[in-house]
Amino acid sequence: MKTESLTQLLSFLDASPTPFHAVDALRNRLNAFGFEELLEQESWKILPGSKYFVVRGDTSIAAWIQGTESPSVTGFRLIGAHTDSPNLRIKPQPDLNQHGYLQKQNRKNRRTSSSSSRTAYEDSFTRNPPQPGC
Repeated sequence: MKTESLTQLLSFLDASPTPFHAVDALRNRLNAFGFEELLEQESWKILPGSKYFVVRGDTSIAAWIQGTESPSVTGFRLIGAHTDSPNLRIKPQPDLNQHGYLQKQNRKNRRTSSSSSRTAYEDSFTRNPPQPGC
């Protein structure tokens, strides 16, 4: 059971390198499990016990199973997540060494001050002795 769940998770992550892909993969899975897609711009007729989902901007998705009783009587459960991309990948070369400098990956290309000619990108380099084989 754990192996099957892990295989399904890895399959989903492989199919979801961006939020657009993640939402599309979820849309396909929800359709396969009998959920009905509702369009935001239309009126909805929600039936008790039915399964629905709605997509916004191809990057957000909400899905639910409508209860048979009123939520004021039975309550409801809500689970949330975001799709600003799973991107759970190990970078094959996470650090770049060029010309004796270590280049950090969390750089921003903007000026650090109006009087400085250096950018934050340039400031993200730190002195690092060249590594053998680089």
